[in-house]
This record gives sequence, C-alpha cells and structure tokens, in this order.
Amino acid sequence: MQMLVGKRSRGTMRLRSTDLRRLWIFVALLGLSPAVSHAMYLDRSIVEFLPGESPRQDVRVINDTDEQLYVQVDVLDVKNPGTDAESRDRVTDPDSIRLLVTPTKLIVPPKSSKIVRMVNLDEQLNAEKVYRVNFTPILPPLQEDAGSKVRLVVAYQVLVLAAPKNPRHNLVAQRQGKTLTLTNTGNSYVMVTEGKQCAASPTGGEQNDACHNLNARRLYPGNTYQAELPYDSPLELSLQSVAGNEKQVVP
Repeated sequence: MQMLVGKRSRGTMRLRSTDLRRLWIFVALLGLSPAVSHAMYLDRSIVEFLPGESPRQDVRVINDTDEQLYVQVDVLDVKNPGTDAESRDRVTDPDSIRLLVTPTKLIVPPKSSKIVRMVNLDEQLNAEKVYRVNFTPILPPLQEDAGSKVRLVVAYQVLVLAAPKNPRHNLVAQRQGKTLTLTNTGNSYVMVTEGKQCAASPTGGEQNDACHNLNARRLYPGNTYQAELPYDSPLELSLQSVAGNEKQVVP
C-alpha cells in the first residue's frame, strides 16, 4: 500500500509519495482537516500462477464510497528481484511482457466493485518471473474556488508471481559462528515466515523464555540473506513455497 498526496498548484494536480506522519504534521501546520478521498480496497495483495492451475487470476477492486471511483492500473516489470540491483520498470508496451492485465483504466460505481483480470501468457518458464501491479485512484481536478485543500489517496500494489513449469526451491543455510547465511539456489521463491532460536538451558534443552525470532523474508531465486544470531543453539525455520509449508532446522 502506498500513500499519495494530491496538492493543487497553479491549477494542476501533482502526485508524490509521502510519509503519513509527515503528512499529518504538514496538515496540522496549515490548520487543515485531511480526509481520505476515494476509499479503494483490493481483495488480494499477491497473485500466484502455479503449474497445472488456471493461467487466469482476478483481482477485485472495491469502491467503499458514495462517489464514482476512477482507477489507473500500471504493470511494473521487476528485474533482479530481492537484490540491490532490483528494478521496477513501468510497462508501456504490453507486448514486451508475458502478462496480460485488463482493463488498465476502470470506473467503479459507488458501493460496488469491478474485476481486473491477469493472464499468464507463458506457462513454460524455466525460472520464476516477478511483476508488480499498481492500482491508483485518479482524483478529479480541484475546483478553482476550493482554496487550499489536501486530499489523501491510498494506492495499492499487487505482487504477481509466475512460477516455472517445474518449480523447486533449495534453501541452503550456512552458519559461521553466529552469522547465518541463507541462499535460495532453486528456480522459485521460498518465504521464511518465521525463524526461531532459543538459548540453550544449562540443564539441557531450550529456555523458551529466551528466544529470538527472525523477521519474515521472501527469497527469490538467487537471493542471499545474512543475519546475526544471538545464540549458538540450533535455529528452526518455517518455510513457505510453491510446494507448501515445511520446517528446516539449522544446527
């Protein structure tokens, strides 16, 4: 989810990303009362295309207001996902990618919803392909007599994962002292949903009141993640992938 602020300037509308806390400070300084314009919701935040399943997936756009909602849909082609070299390029030529998203502009009536369909055009991938799709409400221009006015717009982004025809993940875990290194050498993502390490008890076993949890992290193919552990004891990882859920213990 992304916060956008629409601000009137010389008769034009500018949209920029902002921090919500800074926005409230800005509004307080102006003595204005902000309001969320065009409350929009999506029924999902992640779309996965899996082998043997339908190449079509729908995202429902919900308009929870009493006004008509205009939405712009943009596809971002993600390269080198999860790395320092990751790029997200807005797609201007739909034929340049193998994901069809339609429609890219829609009008949602008040208290209603509409569907945006996504179609995976390549079911023979050798490695996972990642896209992101932005759903942005479009604000109508402010009236000339509106004066100084701030409108808060909430935009959403959907993560789209197209799995390879033979998906596999292979999470290689290595420890050097208390430094943990995780590498996904497979061709599809693996999600570390939880990592739990508890201090060893002097009498054997674990001290359940002295445990450390790793933050959840998605590792795309080729991604590496390092973390410093507080203890020398084993670490239990909870993993999620195309294959399902599993546990992995790192000695």
